[in-house]
Amino acid sequence: MLKESPHECAKSIRGSFACCQQYCMEQSNPQSPWYPYVWVDPERMGGVPCFRDTRVPIKNLFDYFEEGLPISEFLEDFPPITREQVEAVLRLAAQSVNQAAAA
Repeated sequence: MLKESPHECAKSIRGSFACCQQYCMEQSNPQSPWYPYVWVDPERMGGVPCFRDTRVPIKNLFDYFEEGLPISEFLEDFPPITREQVEAVLRLAAQSVNQAAAA
C-alpha cells in the first residue's frame, strides 16, 4: 500500500511520465499491463494519456505529488478515479523507471 503523501516516490517517478506515455501507446493491447488503467484517444484530450474511461490526464496525478498533495486529495478532486487505479499507475511507472535505469 502506498503512503498517503508519497513525496519521495513522486520525486523518483516524476521523470517516468515519459515512460508512462510510451507504455500508454500500448493501451489498445489488452495484454499490456497499462491497458486496464490508462487509455490514449487522439480524439479526446488531444491524445494525452488519461485514466481509463475518463478525461483525467495521468499527468494530473504527478502534478499533485509535485505540489506535495496527498492521494486522498487527488481522489476527492477526481471522483471517477479509484485508489486502485492510482496505485496501479504508480506501480507501473516505478517499474518503468527501474527498467530504464537497468538498461
